[in-house]
Amino acid sequence: MSNTLQIRNVQVEYPVADAKLFKAVEDVSLDIAEGEFVCLVGTSGCGKSTLLNVLAGLLQHTSGSITLGGESLKGQPSNRRAMVFQSAALLPWRRAIDNVSYGLEVQGVDRKVARARAQEMINLVGLSGHEQKFPGQLSGGMQQRVNLARALVTNPDLLLLDEPFAALDAQTRRLMQEELVRIWQERPHTSVLVTHQISEAVFLADKVAVLTRGPARVKEIVEIDLPRPRDPSVFRDPKFRAYEERIWDLVVAEGVAI
Repeated sequence: MSNTLQIRNVQVEYPVADAKLFKAVEDVSLDIAEGEFVCLVGTSGCGKSTLLNVLAGLLQHTSGSITLGGESLKGQPSNRRAMVFQSAALLPWRRAIDNVSYGLEVQGVDRKVARARAQEMINLVGLSGHEQKFPGQLSGGMQQRVNLARALVTNPDLLLLDEPFAALDAQTRRLMQEELVRIWQERPHTSVLVTHQISEAVFLADKVAVLTRGPARVKEIVEIDLPRPRDPSVFRDPKFRAYEERIWDLVVAEGVAI
């Protein structure tokens, strides 16, 4: 079954003071092909994370439809979707490998099988040798690797990432971007990432959806025609810089700095 994600005329409203409704997302339609990597960018507070939370099943959309491989996603979170948040939020009393295997254990997967799959993901994200360390013994970047491995271990049909590297220093963030590209190229998942950093979006994505100032609507979809596999040399490509400037112009035209 194809894991194409189809978003059709999605609107999100929620109550605020005095029983009024606040419209966060308005009439968003977007197609994301199986195995495609899409980034959402836009001004602060425009509704990027709201839309991502709807895709994750953490929020309900008011109207419209969302399907993944033809199956409606309206409802509670499911094993078909995995979310990587900005904060790793690892369980401090569990070692790295046990944090990664936790989701499988909750699903009832045999502990030995869960740990074997967790070890595979630990290896994939480049943490071999650190399996037995507690979160407090890991750097911020290493904690996010564990966070990513924890999401990937369930082999989700849809991977959602909400500014996963925003809390990292610039050097570590760049390294993690490169790692995410490597991991995704090894095991492509249909992926949606929210970011404020336009260079990050261009480096990671097959296409970038620029959202309007709230309520969020799709202002323009920019197809990123840069060869894969990508490596850091692409940052110096004039074509890369042209994409970056184009997306920047679209965002700042909304009138609020990102």
